[in-house]
Amino acid sequence: MRAKTPEGREIELKQDTLAGLKMRLQGPVFASGDVGYEESRAVWNGMIDRKPAVVARCLGIADVIACVQFARENELLLCIKGGGHNIAGLATADGALMLDMSLMRGVWVDPQRKVAHAQAGCLLSDVDRETQVHGLAAVLGFVSLTGIAGLTLGGGFGYLTRRWGWTSDNVVGVDVVTANARLVRASSDENADLFWALRGGGGNFGVVTGIDYVLYPHWSRRAKRSVRSRGRGARLIRRHSSDNRDCRAERRKAMRHAGVVLTAVDGFLHRPLPEWVNPVVEWAEAR
Repeated sequence: MRAKTPEGREIELKQDTLAGLKMRLQGPVFASGDVGYEESRAVWNGMIDRKPAVVARCLGIADVIACVQFARENELLLCIKGGGHNIAGLATADGALMLDMSLMRGVWVDPQRKVAHAQAGCLLSDVDRETQVHGLAAVLGFVSLTGIAGLTLGGGFGYLTRRWGWTSDNVVGVDVVTANARLVRASSDENADLFWALRGGGGNFGVVTGIDYVLYPHWSRRAKRSVRSRGRGARLIRRHSSDNRDCRAERRKAMRHAGVVLTAVDGFLHRPLPEWVNPVVEWAEAR
């Protein structure tokens, strides 16, 4: 099996060497032709068609450490796939050992501290689902199928950014496996320089396995009224849109505080709604 080094040099990866990696991991390992290889190597941008030599689907931090050790021992190029949503396809590389983190999707919420710990394979929807149980939300992005790791490490912005800042501004801790296969904690109190670098400072600082986010009260807890029917929804939009001069200002204010979301075709908000529109409105007053 042909593989590549970080310098781009081609090397031969023997089957017994690959078998050794499989013995060290709990998660599955795929090579070209194996069932699961094509699914694991795929990324969101369908124009990207790179073929890693090996794909390891990590189940936990121990698997990540073992993969980094294996890459060091065999001089293998290493790439990491979180959600695989990066448009440039940075999650994959030809001839590399790819770490597919998509099986590491656990989320733990501490409602008293208002902090959530999410594993690096989580999508935005995974975090939202668990935090909203407690009426809380993390500052993440717009698209629920985006991976949290790439979003966060690149800075990250979304619906709550205007109120609470960038995603990376709201990270309080990161678990990282460094290039020497050592697990470290990065925060303002531990490895502060690494913590600074990870929050939007670029790439290649290590393999992130988990991220701690500050949480904020979710806007639905402050909602004054919630309407999900055609008739009442239409009346509500008309009342706050058609003849109300303050509507635009109120909407801007609410968006600044992440206090209001109107799900409808915006062009119809200031004119009578056609019958086929079934608006779903969440009208909230920011405090």
